[in-house]
Amino acid sequence: MPSDAEEKSEDKARGNGEWITIEFLQELLDGEEGVRVVEREVSDAVGAGDNYLSIMYQVRAVVENAKTGRREDRVFLVKGLPSAKILRDVVEDYGIFRKELYTYNVCLPAMKRIMEEYMPDEMDSFIAAGSYPCREPNVLALEDLKLSGYKMAHRRKQLDFRHTVVTLASLARFHALSVRLVKSMPEVTEVYLRDEFYSREKRHMVYPHVAKAVKSWLKVMQEDEAIRTLLPDVAKATKKSTDKMIRAVSHRDGSFTALTHGDSWTNNFMYRYDADGRVVHAKIVDFQLTRYSTPVLDLLFLFVTSTRPEVMAESFPELVAAYHKALISDMTKLRLDPDCFPSLEEIYAEIKARSISGIISMVIQTAVVVAKPSDAANFENVDAEEMEKSEDHILEKNFRDDYYKEVVFKYLKLFQEWGYLKSAEEMPVEDSNESSSPS
Repeated sequence: MPSDAEEKSEDKARGNGEWITIEFLQELLDGEEGVRVVEREVSDAVGAGDNYLSIMYQVRAVVENAKTGRREDRVFLVKGLPSAKILRDVVEDYGIFRKELYTYNVCLPAMKRIMEEYMPDEMDSFIAAGSYPCREPNVLALEDLKLSGYKMAHRRKQLDFRHTVVTLASLARFHALSVRLVKSMPEVTEVYLRDEFYSREKRHMVYPHVAKAVKSWLKVMQEDEAIRTLLPDVAKATKKSTDKMIRAVSHRDGSFTALTHGDSWTNNFMYRYDADGRVVHAKIVDFQLTRYSTPVLDLLFLFVTSTRPEVMAESFPELVAAYHKALISDMTKLRLDPDCFPSLEEIYAEIKARSISGIISMVIQTAVVVAKPSDAANFENVDAEEMEKSEDHILEKNFRDDYYKEVVFKYLKLFQEWGYLKSAEEMPVEDSNESSSPS
């Protein structure tokens, strides 16, 4: 029988948003004297396939000033646990929501104070949305960036060169701010080293997911004449992929290390445009998979899930250089020790050394990112044990999507050309009881 806390958690995960009451909204505004919430309207904030590890609502509240009687609209984004039990279990088992709450409640306010001290003229380009104090567990209340002119990009169309550069600049600022943050609050690193998805301690939980996805992907891609020519190299690169991923995402002494976003795909950013329609800034809107490791993991994830392969083929050196330039610029403004600045060559070396991260993200996450809304994976009635026993992977339909196969072929050709498949194949891994298995 579920506990009261579990029932309350499940209630907040239901897809109707009825739990977002006037009383709940009033608590969010407790800091504003003489303001009373009199009406509220709740609607879904994202569509099918746009978000998996949480459920998000747009909430319009009518608030009344007790002194003047004047009414005005307020808009919030309210984020709770995903409605599908299998995803909710993942979020709770890995401490995903706890980590995001810590990021919004502790780290981002501290980063904002750092910017106010070192970069006061650039506060309008802070990296994230503001949040409201919320006493409810497993619930976040955020400002709606749409009111400030921010828009989402089209995940299936992926990002052009300019959007990618702007996204990299925001990631670089997050990375740089985190380095300064860790100097004054070293304890934050422990939060982001705990509950890690890819960890030796939780390998037994991750292994079936990754191994099955890789096996299913290799089987499906046998049907594609173009990709089939690359499969021998991909199969060698993804052998023992779980252990390689654990090594790739781990913190290593001697490497440039920062807080990393961990899930840097299109829908986790919102973009602001100038009067001519040119993108000028990106804000990060999700921090569920933040970890303490090498920032190149964010670059690899962004490149293979969200940057158009044509842009990668034509401008990869320019993209990496743009990230490095933005990172060094911000670290300089934050008056960090130049001895800790990574060189451009070190960034390239880290990308190659951890290329397996890009390959696995390409196989699994890109299939989700570019999926048609009608093909979005539905986890609502999926049983974890049945899914584990099934011969078919839940993403097989996505693997067969023509556009997905088209972009993955282009990415893989680039990874082969740049030596990244070979680097992943040769990546050393620790021995484990299951290391002899293919994935």
